[in-house]
Amino acid sequence: MITLEGMVGVQFAAQPLHNSIEWLEDNEIDIVVFKVNSGGGYLLEIPKMHEVIHDEFKPRFRTVAWIESAISAAAMSSHILEEIYFMRDGNYGACTGWSGALVAVEGLELEKVLYMMERVSAQGKRAPEIMRSMQIEDPLSYNRNQDGEITWYNTDEGEYMVNPAGRILTFDSAQAAECKFSKGTTNDLNTLTTMLGYNEIEWVGKEVSGEIFPISQPEADMRAWREGVTKAEERMGSYFQKYGTAVQNAQGSQDLKQRGSFVGLARRHLAVIRSVAKNYPTLAYVNGLSDDWFREQERMLRDLLRP
Repeated sequence: MITLEGMVGVQFAAQPLHNSIEWLEDNEIDIVVFKVNSGGGYLLEIPKMHEVIHDEFKPRFRTVAWIESAISAAAMSSHILEEIYFMRDGNYGACTGWSGALVAVEGLELEKVLYMMERVSAQGKRAPEIMRSMQIEDPLSYNRNQDGEITWYNTDEGEYMVNPAGRILTFDSAQAAECKFSKGTTNDLNTLTTMLGYNEIEWVGKEVSGEIFPISQPEADMRAWREGVTKAEERMGSYFQKYGTAVQNAQGSQDLKQRGSFVGLARRHLAVIRSVAKNYPTLAYVNGLSDDWFREQERMLRDLLRP
């Protein structure tokens, strides 16, 4: 069991999942359950999540999602999985893309995201009409034949109406089960085990008071990632302030020796910022910390050391 929580691209990220694979293989893990609880995040992380799940996890392990809440980028990240289970109060959808100051993605950018998720729907063996209705205000309905097979429509022509026109779709657990989007609903690990088709599973990890599942090493590492990136995100303003102050002091100093001391301090603060950028690429992106930016800072600091 590995939890995917927080903001997609920050706490909920592809890198720690990739890092967990060696341990999972070494310990001969057969099934991995991602317990998802996220209100969304950055679109830029979604293809990375698809890549690590589809190309690295699915060929190696039976990989399923257990949905507590998967909204926007979290649902789009999970959509590549064929097996999805819900918790009783679970929800999934509302995949409208946003950019800048809460401006909805539209035009060519919207078409790119719609195309990406159409392809992902195929990889997850899901009807593309479902995700489309989660992204734009298309209706969604379906017919069910006598064998239980479902045909989906982005119109109101189906016998069963799931989402009317003019609204973005979000599944609750009952809707998801009724239309077979989910394979079952439970808050209980033993019941989930049965739903997965096992009489018993040895869920790897340490029993921890208050937790509904044992804490494995990959889960402990994921929690450490979330804690680390959250602290880094919270402290970014302080890191920039300390760096900026050291640079300003160096620029204002007429004494070359004193200026060199300030430059040295600025470089130490810059090294901290560089470490954050290396460890947490999305924080680098949202803060504009490109390789060019770092090169420009180094050039400026070298110039400050000239008499």
